[in-house]
Amino acid sequence: MSPAKIGPGANPLRDADDRRLNRIAVPSGLVIFGVTGDLSRKKLMPAIYDLANRGLLPPGFSLVGFARREWEDQDFAKVVHDSVREYARTEFREKSGSSCSTEFALFRASLTTRPPSTDSR
Repeated sequence: MSPAKIGPGANPLRDADDRRLNRIAVPSGLVIFGVTGDLSRKKLMPAIYDLANRGLLPPGFSLVGFARREWEDQDFAKVVHDSVREYARTEFREKSGSSCSTEFALFRASLTTRPPSTDSR
């Protein structure tokens, strides 16, 4: 193995023979717990949009949100849209339904719900 080339315009971490960065994963999804929170709205969803905008997400990628709020899937999709429009680093572009293959789904539940007590006091 030859030593890394270091200099202006050369990144020693990017080897021209390394083909791993050009591969795209098989269809997959991401589950975000607490999807209605600030971290998700300001950081996670815009980052996912940036990846999709650069073509780095696989076809059929799905985003699943888990939250306690009583929202419908359409409400969740609107929150994703508004968050991306406001916080994405890349320029926001409206996509037609055929070019945007990301699916959105929201699941509502409370993780603090406990089963009934079996204590016989």
